[in-house]
Amino acid sequence: MEGKLKRAFAFLNKGNFKQAEILYLECLDRLEDSESKLYKQALHGLGFVKNELENFQEATEIYMKLLHMARKKGNKEEEGISYHQLGIVQRKSGNHDQALLHFADEHDIYHAHFPDFHLGLAVNLYESGMIYQVQNKLMEAAHMMEESLRHAKQTDDLVVIGSVYRGLGDIFKQSGDNDKAVSQYQNALAVFKQANDSQAVEEMDEKLRDL
Repeated sequence: MEGKLKRAFAFLNKGNFKQAEILYLECLDRLEDSESKLYKQALHGLGFVKNELENFQEATEIYMKLLHMARKKGNKEEEGISYHQLGIVQRKSGNHDQALLHFADEHDIYHAHFPDFHLGLAVNLYESGMIYQVQNKLMEAAHMMEESLRHAKQTDDLVVIGSVYRGLGDIFKQSGDNDKAVSQYQNALAVFKQANDSQAVEEMDEKLRDL
């Protein structure tokens, strides 16, 4: 079963979502203990696949099931993860206000129970900042992104740090402050170079040329 889950994850990483979906469903059919780690792993994988395939209702139902399971066990960490994934689904489906509510629930859990989970808080705030930017609420977007950066800098995840700098640059560009946008893009470029992320470096070079 673990081998099949690994194959499903490999398909998922390659973007072969239908193949991954088939394997995850097979795993769920064969796993009898819905409380087991493997069952939850398969369910999370299937939820991710459903979201990528834009089967948003099914993805929502899967993550709601995982949320109820986490609440039943009093597992705050898994509850936070479920809220995050529900937020991702709602964001991708265009339900931005609902996505923000899920991300706020996730943030409340981390703030209350895992205040040193800087990576989780950074990603959570980044997601909210990006939604506010889409809604053209640029003051709120900048505030969320700056808080995200504060947490991101307390991690060793260079890709997250670079992504937040890039997000800040996009917000400043949208607000018409090109000088601040350039500064943040340059910060992002430096971090992505340090991370050896060639694709992100190329993207930042292009953004800087456009300004």
